[in-house]
Amino acid sequence: MERHLFFHSKGLRLLGVLHTPDEGEACPAALVFLHGWAGYRIGPHQMFTKLARTACDQGFACLRFDFRGRGDSEGEAKRATLTTMIEDALAATEMVCAEVGVERVALIGDCSGSEVAIGAGPLDPRIGALVLWSAPIV
Repeated sequence: MERHLFFHSKGLRLLGVLHTPDEGEACPAALVFLHGWAGYRIGPHQMFTKLARTACDQGFACLRFDFRGRGDSEGEAKRATLTTMIEDALAATEMVCAEVGVERVALIGDCSGSEVAIGAGPLDPRIGALVLWSAPIV
C-alpha cells in the first residue's frame, strides 16, 4: 500500500509517500530515501519509487519524502543546508518508526542525500545501515 502523508520537521510540513507491506505481514525494518540537492521524492529516473515498491514487496516499509523547500514540502529551497536536510532525515526516521512500529532503519541516499545519510546515521541508534548512491567525494 502507498499513501501520501505529512509530518513535521522544525515546524515545517514535509510531504512523504509511505509504502507498507500487506496487512499482517511482519516488517523487519524501514528504508528512508534521501534525494539529492535538486531532487525530490521520486529520485532520478524514478529509481526511489521503483526501489521502494520492490522493497515493499519484500516486506520492508519505505518512506520517500521531499526535504524542506523541495517538491511538495514547505520551506524555501534557498534556506536549505546539509544541516537542515539532516534534521529532516531524522524527523522522517522518527515518523516512520512511530507509524510502522519498527526499530531498525536504513537510509538510502543519492548524491547529496548520501552526505545527509552519513551525517544523520550516527545521530539515531535505530539507523543501522546506509546505502550511498553517487556519493560526492571530497
